[in-house]
Amino acid sequence: MPRLPADSRCLAQSLVLCDLLARRGLAATLIIGVSTEDSFGAHAGWSWTGVPLLETGKFGRLTEL
Repeated sequence: MPRLPADSRCLAQSLVLCDLLARRGLAATLIIGVSTEDSFGAHAGWSWTGVPLLETGKFGRLTEL
């Protein structure tokens, strides 16, 4: 059984991308969104200079890091 109730690949990809950008001196923001419309779901995306580059889609923003 998975530890998280959703597919966590988007979170891992977004964290790696934010780390790669930070190592090059570019600050990116990690965006985590959730949805409870049909059932619980979560998605991670990121933005750079305030422009969402991997949007959270139908998921409402929960937090930004």
